Amino acid sequence: MKEPANNPWLFNSDANITLVCAELPVDRRPIYADRHNYNYVSLSAFADLDSLVEIYGHIRALNPASTVTIRSAHNLATDDLNGHIVLIGGIIWNSAASWFEQLVNLPVKQLVHDGDVFQATLETGEERRFSPNLIDGSDGAIGTDVGLFARTHNPYSPAHTITFCNGVTVHGVRGVIRCFTEPALSASNTDALATRLPTTPFCALIQVEVFNSEAAVPDLHRDSVVLFATSPASSLEQTVELRQTPSSQ
Repeated sequence: MKEPANNPWLFNSDANITLVCAELPVDRRPIYADRHNYNYVSLSAFADLDSLVEIYGHIRALNPASTVTIRSAHNLATDDLNGHIVLIGGIIWNSAASWFEQLVNLPVKQLVHDGDVFQATLETGEERRFSPNLIDGSDGAIGTDVGLFARTHNPYSPAHTITFCNGVTVHGVRGVIRCFTEPALSASNTDALATRLPTTPFCALIQVEVFNSEAAVPDLHRDSVVLFATSPASSLEQTVELRQTPSSQ
């Protein structure tokens, strides 16, 4: 299936594209992440590997003239700032995501020390929180997660962009990425995004359903899926969509 011309992963330039991922804490890494191990695998130290593999292949395929580089957050170099940047994962382990979130002043913040939720600022100044839903009687299994998909101009290189792919858990990260990589819904979701948030910058919180520990592909045409969205018509601060009752504060 041919990708639509306005797929958000088609950058329409030959600029460098850098994917920035978090690394797992040292005590959570497999033995193959140790450089001294004779079976050393550098990517085994990365978090959100499912998301990284999926988005890397998709971006490479859509942007054959671009150099696509994978960086860990703490190895991000100044030269990497001169193209498009895609941040994969949340601010708990991805220090680059935390830095850029503050730098561009997103109207959505991830609160990791207060229940690990997303807090969105509405045009009225009111703040609302969105969190995952657990499955009743499942001893903590997640039924739905919340993912953040946002894009703004790169302050270090205004002709290029910074894209945030985040979630409260790994399922939210994977869900927002699959919106535009899964063939069955890619074209439809691209159309929904272009209709709802047609220009950069934009910011959206998306509900991601989880089945058997796998993130399902969100359908952005469903009213219950897009929880919050903002458009540049209001300087990235005004809410243009707010659906579904958010979690209580």
